[in-house]
Amino acid sequence: MKLLYLAAPISGDVSANIDRALRWLAFLARTMPENVVTAPWVSNLLAGEDDSDPKQRERGLRGCCAIAARFDGVILVGGRVSAGMERERVTAEQAGKLVIDLTWMGEEPPPMGDKS
Repeated sequence: MKLLYLAAPISGDVSANIDRALRWLAFLARTMPENVVTAPWVSNLLAGEDDSDPKQRERGLRGCCAIAARFDGVILVGGRVSAGMERERVTAEQAGKLVIDLTWMGEEPPPMGDKS
């Protein structure tokens, strides 16, 4: 089982972007059951980290890069590669980790259909 880090756009409407990231996590858990996909940055933001504060954002990105380098790989989602995602991607590549770019799929994951 590979441990994969989810990288998604977060700036702007942080709450809506967290919700979107959670939908991506659900989609990937269903479509990639042989892997564990997680987004540790979500818990930091839900706990009150302020993405609009440059100091907190930079500290958060440094932590995310440290985590991404230790995982087996990074999955990029959300229809585009943000500046933060690019840092996470470069960090993973420099560490020799797998990078899976799913941004071509669009902002939202495909509908999951029947959940039974």
